[in-house]
Amino acid sequence: MPLASAVGKIDDSSPLTRMKNIIMAGLAVFIIAFVLALYYGAGVDWFLAAVIAIVIVLLFAVNTYIVITWADPRDQSSSIWQVLIIITALTLAEGAILCLPLDVANNGGALACKTGSSAECGNLNMNTLWEAVIFMIFLYVVVILPMAIFHYEAYDEVEIRHGKKTENAGACCSAIKMEILVLIVSGLTLGLLYAFIGVAKVPVIEYQIDVSQASVWTHVDIYSTDISTTTGYNAFTSADVSGLVKPKTVYDVNSDAVLAIRTSFFVYVAALTGWIGWFVFVIFGGIGMASLPVDLVLKYVNRPIVLSPKELEKQKIDIQTRTKELVKIGTDLKNTREAAAKHKTDWRARNKNKAEDRVNANKFKQMVFVLEDEMENWEASRGQDTDYNPLWPYMALILGGFCGLLSLLWFLHIILYMLVSPHASLFLNAYFIQFEAWFPLFGTLSVALFSFYLIACVISGIFKVGLRCFCVTLHPMRYGKTLMNAFMFNSMWILFCSIPVVMFATEAFD
Repeated sequence: MPLASAVGKIDDSSPLTRMKNIIMAGLAVFIIAFVLALYYGAGVDWFLAAVIAIVIVLLFAVNTYIVITWADPRDQSSSIWQVLIIITALTLAEGAILCLPLDVANNGGALACKTGSSAECGNLNMNTLWEAVIFMIFLYVVVILPMAIFHYEAYDEVEIRHGKKTENAGACCSAIKMEILVLIVSGLTLGLLYAFIGVAKVPVIEYQIDVSQASVWTHVDIYSTDISTTTGYNAFTSADVSGLVKPKTVYDVNSDAVLAIRTSFFVYVAALTGWIGWFVFVIFGGIGMASLPVDLVLKYVNRPIVLSPKELEKQKIDIQTRTKELVKIGTDLKNTREAAAKHKTDWRARNKNKAEDRVNANKFKQMVFVLEDEMENWEASRGQDTDYNPLWPYMALILGGFCGLLSLLWFLHIILYMLVSPHASLFLNAYFIQFEAWFPLFGTLSVALFSFYLIACVISGIFKVGLRCFCVTLHPMRYGKTLMNAFMFNSMWILFCSIPVVMFATEAFD
């Protein structure tokens, strides 16, 4: 038998090949079952159901690749369930943003859908889908991700008195205690706010007329209109009571009136989650919109270059000196912790010591991160970094220019369309609308691109603040060197910001 044939047979029967075939078959079965369930079970358009299934599979595949390639293989505290949590959290955040173009493609707001015509809409119940997505986001940011972060970081807490690190049982107990505290605070906050201010106040114009006097009306006619048609709906919404009243009649108009509506608990949960996310989105997203393009361009400016042996030796001595200083700082930090553990103090002093220790530890982590980055550049200059890609600085330059263009377009769109009333220009909306005539899918992808860019800006802003604010723990994302707690921390803030991003995109691209 020829060697090539023998090798081919071995490869076809290898465990890795069999695993790939099983995964591909499983994905095919999932897509078919998903499409059939939505088509026959909920009456959803089969093409829309197929697109949803394929997008879910693609998101899982891309997020799995990101987590596997960016994760630090030396991370001993990671586990498969933490990886699955991160993958599902990222997929959920991305899915929430993609629900916006899905809602448009479903065309559920069309008048033909109200009359039962399935030809004009996808028949997908978007209200139920939005409720499910928002509830899952709340579950992840309040229960699942905090619990996973507490469990992971419990392994980093050295038990000074016993001289050993936390075991799995101790880590679970520590995570459960912290999660119970989070649930108590979240439950009390949500319950008290809903009980006392769980009311939505809608501004309305209130007319006060004594309808018992027939003389106040210019005419008394009863109109009927079919609001399922565009003409009838516009006539109904544009009706003006003041036009039916005699000009000489005195009636009161209150333009500051509000209609109080008691919201459902679910709507209030979604609103509170989005309200918290808005603070994160506005602060870190604004910072990231400026810092992300600049950081990418600086990757090219500060790229490793070929140095002379004398320059390499000088940088080596500088790195060694700073490494010794960091070792001394780390030793002092450990001694301070040991001294604090031996002395019994009241709770105020303990909290003060913990706060100071947290700030010092964050400073130490940030200095280590900067030194590691300089060490990698030094190794690349020597040609010893086997993982370094010399094309990356040039790709970062191109990507930085593209991100700078996106930031500029967002900045102009906010000014010309969102801040000015009436709108000075449709700007990006005009760009999206012109695709409707020849390639609607590209317009949908463009909306998704601009929305996902906002999430990338949030992550860049969080990292930028973490490098300069010592009260914030640094959670850097680095290719092949990202720890699980950094993945989970950033995934939590991505989920928090997914709701504001959807709301912001809805206002920007309505």
